[in-house]
Amino acid sequence: LLGVGTTTGGVIDILRAAKHWLTDAGHACAVMGFCWGGSVALLGNTRLAMPGVAYYGAQPPAEDVAKIKAALLLQYAGLDDRINAGIDAYRKALTEYQFARLSLECGGNHAFTGFERYPAQIIHFLGL
Repeated sequence: LLGVGTTTGGVIDILRAAKHWLTDAGHACAVMGFCWGGSVALLGNTRLAMPGVAYYGAQPPAEDVAKIKAALLLQYAGLDDRINAGIDAYRKALTEYQFARLSLECGGNHAFTGFERYPAQIIHFLGL
């Protein structure tokens, strides 16, 4: 399945199948991903109108923002220069869409949500 999903068309086919399977069974369907999976979440949103949450996925071209048809939450790490290379144009384009939110974790690096990387900060944030 992963081999099929390594092309854009393959990823969209997998997402489409999952969406149909879940919605046909009466379930809601959304896509969430981290890193490459964040890019997959963006594809599901812009191509299949699936609500999505993307953690530091590569942004599609800014002109694809017009294809957003469902809620989209984008989380990026401020120190992740490679992934953030296209973020300024994307953020500017997103300002027109009320159901899309982008946040930037200023001190975070790639995989900033990984508990093993920032245990003290996460424990503090959670008040544990």
